[in-house]
Amino acid sequence: MGTLFASTLRALVREKSLFIWSLAFPILMATIFMFMFANLDESTAFEAVPTAVVADDGDMGVTQVVRGRDLLSSTPRQILLYRLLGYPEPEFGHTPLLVSSDGRRLSKRDGDTSLAGILGRGYSPRDVVGALACLAGLLPEPAPAAPEELLPLFAWEKLPREDIPLPPGLFGKG
Repeated sequence: MGTLFASTLRALVREKSLFIWSLAFPILMATIFMFMFANLDESTAFEAVPTAVVADDGDMGVTQVVRGRDLLSSTPRQILLYRLLGYPEPEFGHTPLLVSSDGRRLSKRDGDTSLAGILGRGYSPRDVVGALACLAGLLPEPAPAAPEELLPLFAWEKLPREDIPLPPGLFGKG
């Protein structure tokens, strides 16, 4: 809880408005209550009480938020917080997640392929970007590409609606 609570408190300390404090104080107390009585871990609390993220985005003037679709369920709560804290709502976009071939979330602890491992096997950053662009529907086949070359090809409609399984052996592993 320490990291989330501290960042939330820092964001509120920057805010001089008594009105904002009066809105945020119950949220802070709810966070403390959840940790004390619901035995939630920090990742669950982050989704449940994203006050710090909203305050930081609002302070920085963020106008677009693009993130994984695993965070889609937290969007309505964040929009409410933007409104309560007096910040303009950014546009939200949610992308599919890249998952293992069996559909599980990729993680280092499970020994899934890392970017360093892929590059260590001789693939270039352009190779990686092109392969992932193909999986995301931006290219018809894997071909070396730079992110800036893909910008004109991007359209939300092209992205798959479901998570994208990483084909076994795509980068020489599996």
